[in-house]
Amino acid sequence: MSQAQIERTLDHNHDFVQAARPELERLSRAIAGTSFFALITEAQGVVVDVGGAIDKQDKRVEAIARIGIDLSEQAVGTTTISAALNEKNPSGCTAASLSSKIPLFTVVPARRCGTARVNA
Repeated sequence: MSQAQIERTLDHNHDFVQAARPELERLSRAIAGTSFFALITEAQGVVVDVGGAIDKQDKRVEAIARIGIDLSEQAVGTTTISAALNEKNPSGCTAASLSSKIPLFTVVPARRCGTARVNA
């Protein structure tokens, strides 16, 4: 995504990100000291927020733990994350589903996080 597209996506999802941020921060504290991190995507699968310690030296992590990355099935194929988006259920995924050795915890889809609801 271009910087302009990222900015439009963030603008469009501003209320959702603000509503979800306390839960992302809580989850980030819970996974502190581990190699886990959390992602929040908007309904179509674009990452709109990231929490937890991100290993910027690991290119596999850097490839998905960035705002604006499209993790939908159309963009990346069938993965745990894209399946969770399609099923509209939160998901935990591990290395096997991402072809990496980095454990991940994802919070998807972004449409639901605790009691926050956003109409897409």
